[in-house]
Amino acid sequence: MYRNVLAEEFEKALEVPLMLIRVSGQEKILFRADTLPAGVKSSIGRCLLAHYLEAGKIYHATKAVVVHGSGNTVKAVKSAVNELAPHLKVVAVVYVETSPFVKDDLAARGIEVVAQAPRREGRVGRLSTAERLCQRERGFVLLEQHEQPLIVDIQAKTFGRAIVERL
Repeated sequence: MYRNVLAEEFEKALEVPLMLIRVSGQEKILFRADTLPAGVKSSIGRCLLAHYLEAGKIYHATKAVVVHGSGNTVKAVKSAVNELAPHLKVVAVVYVETSPFVKDDLAARGIEVVAQAPRREGRVGRLSTAERLCQRERGFVLLEQHEQPLIVDIQAKTFGRAIVERL
């Protein structure tokens, strides 16, 4: 499953426009990931979920996948869950201080919001809150996106490869 999803995401990456701009006398090429629903996280969320499914980290007893953050990764994971594992719920662990607008946007997408981590504790505090949630709730699985070699591999084999092949 993971390799198939990776190949599909590479094909999608080939469709992302490249744009040549000139800045201070230099030419720069922009990979227009902003044209994707969740930017580069679109592929990361889908490939990450496929990897967890294939590796057996998500299985029949899994009830929810937990992502710490409120941005494009959790939105991409929700989209991937809708496609690949629609029986799962998606939980976003966000900062207590996260704006009502952001929390409402996530909820409107069908993402459960847990706002228990104080911003002063930073990403580490948010991750700790997510880990405790997964320990407390049977069937909750943390999808870790930071500090993971898998994420680098996904980017290299999708967007990176697509850019290199077109230059």
